[in-house]
Amino acid sequence: MRRYAIIAAVMAILCLATAYGQDDWELQIVGGMFTPGQAQAVANYSYYALVADMEQGLNIYDVSNPTFPVFVGSFFNGGWVNDMVLRDNIAYLANWNSGVTILDISNPALPESLGAFNTPGTTTDIFVSDNLLFAADFFNGLVILDIADPGNISQGGFISSMSFSSVAVDDTVIYISELGSGIQIYSIADTANPAYKSTIPLATDCNDILLHDNYLYLACGQAGMLVYDITDNLNPVSLSSYNTVGSLTRIGIADTIAYLADSESGLTAINITDPANPSLIQTLDTPGTANGVAFYNGFTLVADGNMLLIVYHEEYVDIDEVKATTPSDFSIVNCYPNPFNPATKINFSLARGSQITIDIYDIRGRHITNLTRGYFEPGEHSIEWNASGMASGMFFIRISDNQAGLDGSQSAVARILYLK
Repeated sequence: MRRYAIIAAVMAILCLATAYGQDDWELQIVGGMFTPGQAQAVANYSYYALVADMEQGLNIYDVSNPTFPVFVGSFFNGGWVNDMVLRDNIAYLANWNSGVTILDISNPALPESLGAFNTPGTTTDIFVSDNLLFAADFFNGLVILDIADPGNISQGGFISSMSFSSVAVDDTVIYISELGSGIQIYSIADTANPAYKSTIPLATDCNDILLHDNYLYLACGQAGMLVYDITDNLNPVSLSSYNTVGSLTRIGIADTIAYLADSESGLTAINITDPANPSLIQTLDTPGTANGVAFYNGFTLVADGNMLLIVYHEEYVDIDEVKATTPSDFSIVNCYPNPFNPATKINFSLARGSQITIDIYDIRGRHITNLTRGYFEPGEHSIEWNASGMASGMFFIRISDNQAGLDGSQSAVARILYLK
């Protein structure tokens, strides 16, 4: 039944006349692929999705056609993968009981191990900064590794704890989530001798720490998303919170939207234009358990239980020039096919003869092309747009009636999805 739910969600993308705004902003599943085990995290490299699997290591999928992801390669050394960091063509894996593994993924079909370091406990989360890797080791503490030479990794510092779960670094300040305590803050100006500075006491445990601009975003399970101002990075100031329905596992941010992976409610998009006042845009109830998010060419990649999902996300931008009025004398009947590659037919209806203009805009509201401008008789009409040469993504079609009378021109807007 889950497979059919995915197919139904993909086929439910329709071409409808609409005004663009928060009320009708949509997350839409456009593709998916079952994973061998439980997908814990996901990252993007070129047009590939890398999925951290709790049973089968790292799996790599070609997502150049987001509707139909294709498995291309994997890496498994016997250790589960809980999280990963990508830097160019290098993948750094939190390899659970096997510690840290560094892979060259320049050939995604055949990932090559460059080096490894087996931490004393269980590596749950990592952060990479320049030539240093910070590994949160659940049963041992935080291990600071020199990774300048991946084939000869050495330990450069250590912070003792029995329950570190996630880590992030801002310049010379490190934030570490400690279960049952909160967020521990250390100075690592001297990485060999980290110096404790303070604690953000929390009544809940945090699964993920994300730095974005001058803000600290925490995924804190049942407490949801917590936001702190770290303009003074040694003294975070609590700003706001947003509580999801279930248990929040990870956060991803694209532009001014935070995408929250929640174990029960799925994927939630939050407007963080003002981090002090986060507001709900939409929640997408995914088929599985949302555990991680990443971004690729206008799409959101979701690690969702035993699936990789491809979700189309619209950047939350106010596109004034594309907004529609309420037309009374004409309408966009449909666009077919939609999604399309490379051409779609725009079918529209006129109640009276009029001067009509049809324009295409991208997701940012930038004008792409004018399809036609001229007089059309009453009745049904069709015009084709061929998007060859464009990148995959969402586009807006605006049909304007330039003879609408004293009230000015009327317009209708439809959304279409181009998938190569």
